[in-house]
Amino acid sequence: MLKVSDNKLAMPFLGLWLGVEHLQDIKIANSIKEFNNYNGYKVIITGENDHYTEYIREKHLNINKKNLRYDIVQGANHTFSSLQYNNNLIDLTIRHIKNIMDNRK
Repeated sequence: MLKVSDNKLAMPFLGLWLGVEHLQDIKIANSIKEFNNYNGYKVIITGENDHYTEYIREKHLNINKKNLRYDIVQGANHTFSSLQYNNNLIDLTIRHIKNIMDNRK
């Protein structure tokens, strides 16, 4: 742990310094609770080279895997930092939305 200021702490996390409050906020966010409680088709799309998101999701957020589809944009990092990666992300998202809509017919 590193004291950043009088009331702020940070800790090394996979080579990055992460504010303790940030991880706590993610854990208690309603979006995670709502995601876990949702029984329908769920999708998580990450970059192939985004090693941090998977670790955080698996070890700290306790994501419910019921009805979960996990898709990967090949070669992309956490920020999908190229036009090609962004286009691939959009294409995957559209594919999943079409799949959901087709299953409702």
